[in-house]
Amino acid sequence: MEAEMAFHQLAVGWCLKRRRLEQGLSQEAFALRCHVSRAEVQHEEHARHGLRDTTRLCLCLGLGITELELMAEVGRVKSEWAIHGLPADVEMPQTLAATLMAISDAMKAETTPPPCPSAMTPALLFAWMRAFGSTQGR
Repeated sequence: MEAEMAFHQLAVGWCLKRRRLEQGLSQEAFALRCHVSRAEVQHEEHARHGLRDTTRLCLCLGLGITELELMAEVGRVKSEWAIHGLPADVEMPQTLAATLMAISDAMKAETTPPPCPSAMTPALLFAWMRAFGSTQGR
């Protein structure tokens, strides 16, 4: 769950930054337009903490979009990243990178049981399932 939240925050930050750059705004000019601090804009763009509802509303108003448009773009971006991987310009936070490495290492450590022999009596099949902790065939 923590990795999913970090991934979502990363996508939100990337979308906000891309929209800001499309409008030719610096972080300081964008912060002034949105009535938030420059540090807050920087924290959001770099996914350092979660986006509060009021801040998200201010940032969306500053960009001239609705929150619904931002969330739709975030959903599309997350889907693209899941399929094609992260673009080169995305700065992944160290906490997310560490979490993803731990998940990857855990998945590599998973061993698959040997294939179940096709010609077996039910007793042998259940013994094989017990021995390898498999639920195959249940």
